[in-house]
Amino acid sequence: MRSSIRAFAVMLCALLWTATRAAAVDDCPNCILGIWDDEHLTRNYGYSAPNTVKIIYVGMRDPNPADLFTNVEFSIAGLRPEDGMFVLAVSCSQGAVPSCIGPIASPADTSVTSAATGGLVTNWFDCFGGGQALISVALLHLDPRPDHVLRVKHKYPTSNAAWHTPVAFRCGAARTPVRVSDGCYVLNPTPGYAGLCPLENVPVASSTWTRVKSLYR
Repeated sequence: MRSSIRAFAVMLCALLWTATRAAAVDDCPNCILGIWDDEHLTRNYGYSAPNTVKIIYVGMRDPNPADLFTNVEFSIAGLRPEDGMFVLAVSCSQGAVPSCIGPIASPADTSVTSAATGGLVTNWFDCFGGGQALISVALLHLDPRPDHVLRVKHKYPTSNAAWHTPVAFRCGAARTPVRVSDGCYVLNPTPGYAGLCPLENVPVASSTWTRVKSLYR
């Protein structure tokens, strides 16, 4: 009888642990961590010339203006030297103590079974809402790059094996991770571009940073 009770207790604890783990991450498929041509996230395409510095922006569109996040974890595919692209600088200028940990470029192997490394995690105390630039990236290419696609990917490896998408972290003591959708960007699209990254040009209201570092340190 006692062994049956112990077995039941162990099983119950395992179920509670599994439920807790399952509840430890949220999903927001309508939240898009994307790449944009301007700080207000209105256009996911732009133009550049060889040997000229080009600035792009990473930011998140979120349909719920009440959502607040702090920190993101992701990478960008299409930014490697073998892609003809060179990252000159990455500015994580938002937040009270801004920093980025890791390179922003995805590894060459972005397959599901990839064991390569690439991508960054931001380190901010402040919270942000959707509709604003979070990170700026200075790029350079030496040759013409028509219809060059950049795409947001998850970090390699992810901080948690259960995450297979870019991740944002909610404000609050728990800083719950939220799996978000990945966006894309086209550099120098040709007229009538019909590639794998649909072009967008939709105004989005800019949000302001909410200074709550004293609550969420």
